[in-house]
Amino acid sequence: PYAQGCGPFEVTFENLSIGGDQFTWDFGDGTIINTATADPQTHIFINTLGNGDPQDFDVRLIAENVYGCTHEVVKTVTVLPDIVAGFDVSDTAGCHPLQVDFTNLTTGGGTYVWDFGDGATSNLVNPSHVFTNTGTVDSIYTVRLYTLAPNNTCDDSIFMDIRVHPYIQANFTVPVSL
Repeated sequence: PYAQGCGPFEVTFENLSIGGDQFTWDFGDGTIINTATADPQTHIFINTLGNGDPQDFDVRLIAENVYGCTHEVVKTVTVLPDIVAGFDVSDTAGCHPLQVDFTNLTTGGGTYVWDFGDGATSNLVNPSHVFTNTGTVDSIYTVRLYTLAPNNTCDDSIFMDIRVHPYIQANFTVPVSL
C-alpha cells in the first residue's frame, strides 16, 4: 500500500498531475469527486469489514485535458481495523477495602494493560483489583485501560475514577473489674 493507517483514517492527496484540466478522484468506497482544480483532496476512510482484517481501497485519479486525452493512476490505501477501548466496573465507589471487578468492553483489542492508579497493573482481559484507603478522607484512583490491536499499530485508552472511602474501625474497652 502507498498509505496505511488506523480507521478512521484521514488522508490528504496532493494532485501532482501535469497538463490536466479536469480531475476525477475515485476513493474506492463509492465516493467520487470531479474538479477542475488540482487542489489537494482530503478523504476519511473507514474499515467496514468488521472482522479484524485490514481493508484496501484503490484510489484512482483520472486527469483529462481539453482535448479529451486522459491518464489514470491507481494507488492503494490500507485501513487497519478501528479499535475502541472500553470497560465497565462492578463499583465506582465504596468503603475500604473495595474490590472492583472490571469487564473489558474493548472492540478490536489484542493486548491489554490496566493501570489501577495505585502502582498496581494487570494484563488480564477482565481483572479484579482491591483498592485501599487507610487515610481520613476519600481516595480517588484513576484507572486506565490501554489496549493495542493485534496489528501492533492501532491503540486506544480510556480512564475511569474509583472513589474509596476511608478505613474505619470500631473498637471499645471493657473494664477488667467493676
